[in-house]
Amino acid sequence: MKNSKFNLIVYSKKLLFLVDDILTCFPNKERVLKDKIKSTIYELLECIYEANALYVSEFKDKRYLLQIECISKINLLNTLIEEAYNYKYISEKDTRAVANYLDKLNIFTKGWMKSDISNH
Repeated sequence: MKNSKFNLIVYSKKLLFLVDDILTCFPNKERVLKDKIKSTIYELLECIYEANALYVSEFKDKRYLLQIECISKINLLNTLIEEAYNYKYISEKDTRAVANYLDKLNIFTKGWMKSDISNH
C-alpha cells in the first residue's frame, strides 16, 4: 500500500495549492476561518509525514493514532469548507473540488490503515 501513502501526500499537497487559490477570495475580515483552514491542512500534512516516518513494527500504536488524527483533520476540513460555502466565501464548484480531494484523502488514509493492520 505504498502507493496509497504516496497518493496521500500528493493529494494533500494538491489540496493545499487548491485551497491557497480559493482562500484569496475570502473577505479580509474573515481571518479566523481562513487561517483555520490553512493551518489544518498543514497539520494534516505533518501527521501524514510523521506517521509515514514511523516503522509499523516498532511504533504501531503511535502510527495508528496519527492516522486517526489524519482522518479527524480531513473531516474537520470538510466542515470548515462547508462553513465557508454557507457564508458564500467560496463557490459551489470550488466546494465540490475540495470535497473530492478530501474524499480521496479519506479513502487513501483508510486504505493505508488497513494495509498496516494486514501487514502486521
